[in-house]
Amino acid sequence: MELRSDVRRRGYVEAGAWTPEAVVQYPEAVKQLHRDYLRAGSDVMQTFTFYSSDDKLTFAGNHADQRETVNCENLNRAACDLAREVADEGGALVAGGLSPSLVM
Repeated sequence: MELRSDVRRRGYVEAGAWTPEAVVQYPEAVKQLHRDYLRAGSDVMQTFTFYSSDDKLTFAGNHADQRETVNCENLNRAACDLAREVADEGGALVAGGLSPSLVM
């Protein structure tokens, strides 16, 4: 499942490395994407949380006027709530999307 690409293709966010802001800016669109995956037979809804960390917010140019709604806690809560809501509609599981980490 590639929610990030689908959110960009549908025109909700601009192409770029960071797109999880869609969960607070376009929650109904994200739920519809989850539903599309559910209808297609997916039994796991992945939260739209990849890259939603404080350091990525700063890197993406999140401005002070956005931080009340577009912050790490709000993004992650909203993404989990949206995925859970749709997963419950079809008896699916929920899995978190995590940023890559370097393991040495």
